Formats: sequence, C-alpha cells, structure tokens
Amino acid sequence: MIKKVVFVILLFLSFTKAVYADYYCNADTVKQVAKIVYKEIGADLNKDPAEDFFGKLVTASVILNNASGKVGDTFEAKLLNLTNNNYQGYSTYKYNAFENVVDASLQNKMLYIAELVLTGQFNVPKEMYLQASKGIVEQYGTVWAYVPSSYGGYIDTYFGYPGTLSNTDIFGNVHNDTSPEYYRLLAASLMKNDYSSYTVSTICSHEKEITDPTPIEPTPTPQPTQPTNPTTPTNPTPSPQRPMETVDIEICEDPSILRALYIIKMLIIIIKIITPVMIILTGIISMTKALFEGDGNFKNEVSILFQKIIIGVMIFFIPTVVSTFLKFVNFKVNSFDYNKCYDNANITYIKQAEAKK
Repeated sequence: MIKKVVFVILLFLSFTKAVYADYYCNADTVKQVAKIVYKEIGADLNKDPAEDFFGKLVTASVILNNASGKVGDTFEAKLLNLTNNNYQGYSTYKYNAFENVVDASLQNKMLYIAELVLTGQFNVPKEMYLQASKGIVEQYGTVWAYVPSSYGGYIDTYFGYPGTLSNTDIFGNVHNDTSPEYYRLLAASLMKNDYSSYTVSTICSHEKEITDPTPIEPTPTPQPTQPTNPTTPTNPTPSPQRPMETVDIEICEDPSILRALYIIKMLIIIIKIITPVMIILTGIISMTKALFEGDGNFKNEVSILFQKIIIGVMIFFIPTVVSTFLKFVNFKVNSFDYNKCYDNANITYIKQAEAKK
C-alpha cells in the first residue's frame, strides 16, 4: 500500500514538473533562443574568451527580456512574436531548423548558453532590453555595459535599459548586485572548456551547477581567427518593445484599457496554475483515502484522476486556442485590434503609455 501511495505522489510531481518546466525550458524554446543568439552575435566578437562569452550570455538574456513582453502562452510563442526585422532579419530564419541555422562547430555552445538563461542561471534585470551601437542605446536609454569588437568591420556591442534599472529579472529572482562586473564574474564561472555534452537530446536535463559567480582559471587566449559568420555583422537594430514616440491615444494605447487587459491576462495565468494544483490535491486526497480504506475503489479513483487531468489540460490550452484563432482571423472592431491590444498589455508598454499622457 505504501508503495502505491509513493507511486501516486511521484506521478503527480512528474506531471506538475512537466507542465511548468515546459513553459520556459524545452527543446523548441532552447533551440529558438540559440538560433537568435547565433545570428545576432554568434561569430567571435572579442578575442578574450571570457568577454566573448559574457557578450553572448547577455545577448541571450536581453532576447528573453524582449520576448517576455510579447503575446504568447508559451515562451516559444513569445519568441516567435519578436520583431521580424530585428536580430539580423529574424523572419528569414525563425522557422528554419536549428541544425540548418547554427554552424555545427558552435551548436553545443549555443544550446548551453540558451539553457543557462532559460533555467535562470544567468539573467540580467528585466528592464535590460536594449542592444545596439552606443548611439542607438543612448537614444533610447542608458548604457549598462559593452563588449568591444576585436575584429575589423565589427561594431562594439552595447547593452542598456530605458528608465530605471531594478534588481529583478523576468523570473522574479532578486539580484543583490546588478553591476556589469558582477555579471562578468558570473559569466566566467559558467564557462566550460568542453560543451560537447550539450546536445539537442539533453536539452534542459542538466542540473544547476553553479549558484555564485566564482572566478575560474582563465582559458588561454586562442590565436586570432576570422569570425565564424563573417557575412553577418553584429550591428543590431534597437530592440525596445515599443518605439518611444508621441501618438494619438487609441483604445490599444490607453493605459487604463491596457491595465484591465493585463489583469485579465494575469487571471488567465493564475487559472492555468490553480487548475493542475487542484487536480493534484484532490487526486492525492481521493486516492490516498481509497488506498487506506481498502474498499477496492483504487482503480476507479485512478480513472477519475485521468479524467480530471484531461479536463485540466483542456482548460490549460483553451486560452492558447482562442488567442491563436483571433490572431488567425485578425480580429478587429473599430479601433480595437485584439492582437495589438493583447500585445501592448504588458507592464513596460503600460508605463510608456502613462508617460505619454
């Protein structure tokens, strides 16, 4: 009987872990981030391996920050809704296979970098979504750090933020230190000499290995080589979630309307979280009761449990189906554009809209 109870608990735990881990770290999401990082800054940027690795990690984290404000019920969906003309012409490769986009010699490393940011091991503050040349970053906000280019024809890559920088990342983690020096040490501690174990088949299966930025012995600086992707210069266009310009206020730019839509989005997320939790709690109670009462009703409770799981999955995916349908038909009524309003209903854009009024 005890073994059966343990089995039921493990079943619930594995189901819960799969539901929530899949939102951030899964094969498709990791490969999508890896593709963008490679196209944006995949070639050697700096001859110092630690500085080059730092630039790639910050780039990956900035990509997530930009994606977090996009429409989508999964992080992969949000990534696919990034601006098409950013990230070296995102629309030209976002639906292409990972293996066809990323050079074979760098695939393992790009997967490792993507996995680090999607598992919360390296994330810059959530306001950091500017990555471009110095002039463009200063046009939209404040420069936080930059990685100088060691190769002719490549432009130094600057990272920055509009407004005020907080100490919280998109996962809600609080960082006591948000200085570039701290993140450089953290990046150095996460570097590896061998990335061969990070393959498509092992995505998101690695345990978190390092929690504090402990410096490691520097890797010997290799002889200068030509960039891996010389035809793609690192000269990105600005990546703010919305252009900071003055426009007439319409429904999809009214802060009060957007806040109401934002609350609705949060309620949907809460419902999607509560549903599987309630299934787990009620299932454990019912099945444990059936086991200890010994009335032979265990199989019936298992059947009921799986019926609840099916209902829970349906509830979980209903918002996704509705959102996809409305996007497909491009739902508009007068000045209300569903896709635009849903996309704008995020904290960053709401604050920008309030600043305009």
